Amino acid sequence: MKVQSFYVDKYPVTNGEFYEFSKDHPQWGKKGISPLFSDENYLKYWKGNAPREADHPLPVVHVSWFAAQEYCSSKGGRLPTPLEWEDLAI
Repeated sequence: MKVQSFYVDKYPVTNGEFYEFSKDHPQWGKKGISPLFSDENYLKYWKGNAPREADHPLPVVHVSWFAAQEYCSSKGGRLPTPLEWEDLAI
């Protein structure tokens, strides 16, 4: 199936970038997230409600699809569709 042209960020979202997002949107922080939108591993490497300073430049991991979608939306973007992901893997 043909996929329309789309843009994707060159670099992954860092802990520092997601932390700044979570300060502006506390409902997506480690302490503010609803169990409906996360599991017990949500931001599991963060200490408290923030990443360690040394981890700020590293890619953020253990976020939910819902949090990732909200992050992208706050930046004027969106997550790739499944077909777009497949197209990226080629």
